[in-house]
Amino acid sequence: MDRNMQDAEHILEFSNTPHDGTPSLTLEPCNEAASTSLTIGLLANTASSVAPDSAKPRYFPRTMSEIQNLLVVRPLELRLVSNKCYPQGHKWWDRPANKEAALAYQRGELQPVEFECQECEMQRGPFPKCVRLEGYFKGACSNCKTYDIRKCNFYQGQRVPKTLLEVSPNQELNTSRVPNITHLTGIAKKMQKLPVVRTLAIKPGHKIQDPYRRSNREATLAYRRGAIPDVACEGCQSGGGLLLECVRLEGYFNGACGNCRIDDGQAGCSFFERLELHYHDVNPTVDPFSVNKNLLSGQIIRLR
Repeated sequence: MDRNMQDAEHILEFSNTPHDGTPSLTLEPCNEAASTSLTIGLLANTASSVAPDSAKPRYFPRTMSEIQNLLVVRPLELRLVSNKCYPQGHKWWDRPANKEAALAYQRGELQPVEFECQECEMQRGPFPKCVRLEGYFKGACSNCKTYDIRKCNFYQGQRVPKTLLEVSPNQELNTSRVPNITHLTGIAKKMQKLPVVRTLAIKPGHKIQDPYRRSNREATLAYRRGAIPDVACEGCQSGGGLLLECVRLEGYFNGACGNCRIDDGQAGCSFFERLELHYHDVNPTVDPFSVNKNLLSGQIIRLR
């Protein structure tokens, strides 16, 4: 593929009408002036588009044929597809999972911005929107289908990886291969219910190194839902942080902005409010020695 086509945003359209019995995928850049187009055969030639399952080749995915019969409700859009992730000459569309995800993106239900999964909020995956096709991919969206459906918030399958007892004794144990699956914290779930007012904008040439870290997830959620202060914090004024603007979400991070919240750096924000510790006198009606002595029995003796 031409390098200019890799660097631009692409729109892919699946042809519902087979050409010589071969459904195809047309890849065209958004620039209308560009005349270069690339048509790649998605599926192997079949005798008929409605041939029974027994007549289809073994490598013809059953899920793909089922999804392809559903009604198309939107065109297929891609943010960017990098071939660096697929060595040895393979392309993005060579993976059956990616083909199924693309077909589901055209036919699935668009999730509201305020309820899209965390992976789509982090702008992970090739598709610009969070789309789910009911009954497929165990509830996961099309974006998560392209790499790991278990990381999707809508995933309804088992999230716990195999334990050591379930691993074959002949299989080499390698804990580094266990996926880093993290769940949303209570704070993140509360923020997800707030209305979204802007899209996530990261400074050019920068990226969040660990998007699954708790502080980084919460920072991106706050960035999309918070307010821009009249005067940015000292860190954002000096050009620090990965996010494009200084955004604060009232009631979170002790007043710190989302930019400083990344990588647990909220304490260095000039908006950060340090809470004072309040010490209270011991309740005079409680004998501390009696409390310690009777803790094991579950009784507290109060003095009258």
